[in-house]
Formats: sequence, structure tokens, C-alpha cells
Amino acid sequence: MKKIYHGIAFECSALESNGMYRGFCAFVFHNNQYSYVIKKSVNEIAKTKEEAENQAIQLAKNYIERGLF
Repeated sequence: MKKIYHGIAFECSALESNGMYRGFCAFVFHNNQYSYVIKKSVNEIAKTKEEAENQAIQLAKNYIERGLF
């Protein structure tokens, strides 16, 4: 799912592994002729896909607020 927070676009999703889900977020930046993708994954494993995506959204918001991406 695509989101925008403080003017910065990011995409969050969840991947299944052994019946559990791990969320991740990706930031995509375009500069002249180059595109940069920064992917971050959540350290915690969730039982549902929605919970994993919510964890990824919170991770992305924290990175944006602290400027750590």
C-alpha cells in the first residue's frame, strides 16, 4: 500500500513465511536519470498481514520523523 507522510511517499507491504508475516517499507527517490530504492524491514514477526503492514507503516513514519532513511 502506498502512503505519503510529511510529503514523502513510501510503500508498505508484508511477506509471508511459515504462516507468519514480516512487514517492510520502501522509499523511492528520483534524481535526474537515477532512481534510488531504500528498503527497511520490521524486526518483529506478526500473526496477520494487516498487523505486519501497520508495523511497517509505523516504522516508515519513525524513519521519516527522525530523517534516518
